[in-house]
Amino acid sequence: MIFKLRLLVVILVLLPGFSRANDSAEDIMQKIASASGLGEWPSVESIEYTFHVELPSRTVERSWKWWPTTDQVQYEDGGETITYTRGPDADPAVDGKFINDLYWLAFPFAVVWDDSVTLKTIDPENFTAGIEAVGGIKVIYPDGVGYTPGDVYEVYYDPNDRITHWVYRKGGSEEPSLVATWSDYEKVGPLTLSTEHKAYPDGPFHLWFTDLVVKQ
Repeated sequence: MIFKLRLLVVILVLLPGFSRANDSAEDIMQKIASASGLGEWPSVESIEYTFHVELPSRTVERSWKWWPTTDQVQYEDGGETITYTRGPDADPAVDGKFINDLYWLAFPFAVVWDDSVTLKTIDPENFTAGIEAVGGIKVIYPDGVGYTPGDVYEVYYDPNDRITHWVYRKGGSEEPSLVATWSDYEKVGPLTLSTEHKAYPDGPFHLWFTDLVVKQ
């Protein structure tokens, strides 16, 4: 986050990740979402993808298509196809899976859309052990709201405002429930999305996306 004398001052102005000292957590999160294509989101008609995850005990594969304007969702799992509209009457067992998988794909958007979250910057001395990044943001979900109330996420980002790691603390637990990388960014239509996540620094966890299509 620092550079050098006169040349250094010019570079500080030009490079995206080096002007964060006076930015609020909300400003930084907005820049992270913008780097993924937030400004183009109004033109998105639908987004579809297949979610894959390998866990120690099982492998999961689910396919989704989502129409953001109408909040209609199509879900395929094990040959079964379900279409529903998100809302109070939606099956929480299915909708909870949708939210989980979408968060892995589009977390920056989900955060800036949600006015119930609290955002805080993370001082470098408080970064989760082993993570090196330009900066970090703590995302705190309120108690009693959503499918997993009280969850806390830490997102760490690079000079291009791309998330490199996230730390998940279920229910705000002191010990991380999962630390994972964000990598293999792909341009899909107007959006730039991370398509692969692995346990950090290592471990039996691998999550990735295929069949990504964004229609405008």
